[in-house]
This record gives sequence, C-alpha cells and structure tokens, in this order.
Amino acid sequence: MSEGTPQGSPLSPVLWLILLAHTLRRADTLIEDIYLPSPRRNPTRNSTTSKRGETGPRKQVDLFSYADDVNPVIISRNTSAREHAFIVKEVDRCLERAAEEANLAWDPQKNSLVNFHTGPTHSTTTRGITVCSNLSFQKHVDTRFTKAIYQVMRRLGNSNGAMSPTALRSLYTGMIRPIFTWGAGIWLHNPPKYTAFQRLEYQALRKITGGYHGVSHEKVGYISGVEPIQFKLRDIEAC
Repeated sequence: MSEGTPQGSPLSPVLWLILLAHTLRRADTLIEDIYLPSPRRNPTRNSTTSKRGETGPRKQVDLFSYADDVNPVIISRNTSAREHAFIVKEVDRCLERAAEEANLAWDPQKNSLVNFHTGPTHSTTTRGITVCSNLSFQKHVDTRFTKAIYQVMRRLGNSNGAMSPTALRSLYTGMIRPIFTWGAGIWLHNPPKYTAFQRLEYQALRKITGGYHGVSHEKVGYISGVEPIQFKLRDIEAC
C-alpha cells in the first residue's frame, strides 16, 4: 500500500485486518519452529524437541492486532534470561520475515519492548494505554488524568456562559470523561484510588452547574444529572 487508509474511518481497521491476516498467520507458522540453538543435556517435560533433535523450552506467543498495530505477547517457562531474550529475538525475526514475504515492512521507530518483571519499571504505550513492566497502570491513569484536567479547563472553563448546562453536560460525559476512563476495563483490575477522579469530576460539575466553591459534590452531581464517576467505573469493570 502506498497511500494508507483514512485516519478515523471505521473501514480502515477492517482493511488493515484483511491486509495483515495472511502475514500474521505466516508469522505464527514461523514462530512454531523456534527452538534453542543447542539441545539441553537433560530435557524436561517442559521442553519440546524439533525434528532436527533440537530441544527448546515451552513457549506461548500470542499475536494481538488492531489495524496496523501488532503486539506479540511472549511467555516462556523454565528459561534463563538469555534463553528468553533469544526467543524474543527470534519472534521479531519471524515477524520481519513474514512481512518481507508480503512486501510489507514494520516501522522500526514504533518498535518497543516491555519485559514484565518485579525490578525497575519501564513502560510502553499501545492503543493509548501505557503498560508498565510491573503491570501497574498508575502511569497511564496519571497521563489520562492530566489530559482530562486540561480539557475541563479548556472546554468547560472557557465557555463564558455561551453553552447551556445541558450542552456542557453532554460535552463532559461524551468527550472529557471518556479521556480518563480510556482502557478502564484493563487497569481497573489494579485500580488507583477514586479520589483523584472524584476531584476532577467535581471541578467539571461546578463548571456545568455554575456551583460556587465549597458546594458539596453530591449537590452538584444531583443538579447536573451526571452519574457519579465511581458508579461509572464499576459499570465498566463489570462488563
């Protein structure tokens, strides 16, 4: 493809899935043949042996794709750090080979790696969700919270009475609140405290209702008719 697909078009992800389907199936086939370069002396039940007599650890590689984003998740058991690194490198090589066979190429500027462990943390962002190596989503929540605060001040704070409370409520529930609840179905399994979200919503509800400083959260929430954020997050978690 030389022109790409329209950004934001509902058809674009479908076209990309069709384009990448064969490439990902080919990558799966190549990944199945990954083995350690030299056999272990005492293969265990958790090892696999190829037709060439090479022995390798059991591994699980799942390829998750949405549009042109491909995220391989690699799980290896009973392996050393060096063996796991070898598997990761081979998976990357398989993806590169599958793409070349389809006359495609991955963008090296968008490649990132997260090794999940309990040591020093590092992170990457995929589909708008910041994933940390210790599986804490606090960094993601902080980032989305900052963006939402900016939108509250920009969109609601600069209305100068030009928009009705109903329009402001629709703006908040339809545009601003989805910013900081993005990915909640994932990060709510390790939830942050609701306090920050309630504080943000309180600012937004005061802008919507024109409530003065010090009015209770319950009152502006009742007047605005906006579902409390803690209930909204619980609904998302239950889905």
